[in-house]
Amino acid sequence: MGDVGSFAALQMTQDGKTNPDWSNSKWTASFSMSSSACLTAFHQVHVTEQATRALFDAALLPAAAALWNKPLAQLLGKTVWQGGQLTAPTIAGLPPISLQALAAQIYGAGLPKGAMVHGLYQGEWVRASYVINGNKTLMPIDGLALQNAQAEQAWQVITRQDVIPPNPNAHLYGRSLFAPSGALVAVEIDQQTGIPKVTQVQLWVDAGKVLQPDLLLGQAQGGVAMGIGYALLENLPLEAGGAGNGRWNLDQYHVALACDMPSVLNIMPLPTQDTTAKGIAEAVLCPIAPAIANAIAHATGKRFNSLPITAAQIVGVTK
Repeated sequence: MGDVGSFAALQMTQDGKTNPDWSNSKWTASFSMSSSACLTAFHQVHVTEQATRALFDAALLPAAAALWNKPLAQLLGKTVWQGGQLTAPTIAGLPPISLQALAAQIYGAGLPKGAMVHGLYQGEWVRASYVINGNKTLMPIDGLALQNAQAEQAWQVITRQDVIPPNPNAHLYGRSLFAPSGALVAVEIDQQTGIPKVTQVQLWVDAGKVLQPDLLLGQAQGGVAMGIGYALLENLPLEAGGAGNGRWNLDQYHVALACDMPSVLNIMPLPTQDTTAKGIAEAVLCPIAPAIANAIAHATGKRFNSLPITAAQIVGVTK
């Protein structure tokens, strides 16, 4: 992450970064943008999709056309991956082609074996046209290079055309991507001991197009656990004798355990028309601690302004 040296194959430049020069087919506004967790998945998923799209158009589809003995133009938009094989179900008489057969054709015919792309997002993806196998295609990337199957290191830069740059003020947008989340939390407080217990959590998250539901649920469950620890358990004195002395461990720094988790935890991805994913990362953690603090304030009538909120503090207020 953050190593942009390999982009040398794209021959791109940032010269005159403060004076955008999109008329230069090799210019881009940024080699490496923010890699914070909420944004990284958005960027990585997008460029991966575009790289695979470019490789499919430049190599796999021409290889299939040769094996099927069909004109390339006849196959555009007609192919589907089924069971790991490339098929064209709407064209009669074409048998499925295995990935191994496609690879053999690609290497035998000297077609591209790799694609490298660069994407830039400033309020929207910078778009440009690229000519691949004689077809001019508009793609949401600002750099493309292909590597021939019979060449070890050589990359061929595909010159971008008709670039559609971002809004001139887009550099002011900064971190314009996020995955909003919200939480409703129920907390019970023992009247004798003052110990707070999170009993129910309802979490909503806008994750865009969900690619791996189990990973989303796991990340959200972890965010709830971290939020409970942050709000109620994790006391970290900053003065002498705190964790900075190097002798602390989990016997003193109390993180949330299974017994601290709510008995009811509902996680609801919001419905979306987005065609791409968003990185939820720490976004699912952010509303948990404030929601817990709000619930305790509602129960006690006292707003606590420091974390963690301990039983001793609550007892002191409710007596």
